[in-house]
Amino acid sequence: MARTETAALNDDVAAAMATLQLRGVFLGGASIDVSRDVSPSREEKEINVRLEHQVRLDEADNVLRAITSFKVEGHRLRTKKPFVRVKGTFDVLFERPSIAFTEDAAAEVAKVATMVVWPYVRELVASLAMRAGVAVPLPPLMKVSELQAQEE
Repeated sequence: MARTETAALNDDVAAAMATLQLRGVFLGGASIDVSRDVSPSREEKEINVRLEHQVRLDEADNVLRAITSFKVEGHRLRTKKPFVRVKGTFDVLFERPSIAFTEDAAAEVAKVATMVVWPYVRELVASLAMRAGVAVPLPPLMKVSELQAQEE
């Protein structure tokens, strides 16, 4: 039975991913916006999380840069106005892959970068909210299945 085009593509992505080596994780910037007039009690809050990714190959630095932007909002139940909004960007640098890098491989790198930065996002959100004196909108633990669902 002949290999399908999809199987060959998956092999190419797996080969590209196997060559990745993490160089570092860097905070590009973060901000917090607080609204004191809608601060909830511990039980009456919900968390909204939005992630965006951009992956690019920087020829000059010989690195693969995955930029993960996030926005975490804490809302009182059944309200639109958030009591706290934390936004930021992390850069995740990988050694440049030694093989040709495809768009499908870049999408996989974005997933890996998100999983790498997620603990830093959770800590940053908690730390900034505590310093601002508001209820902490702690983002949930991330699962790979959630990353796949965001793509669809």
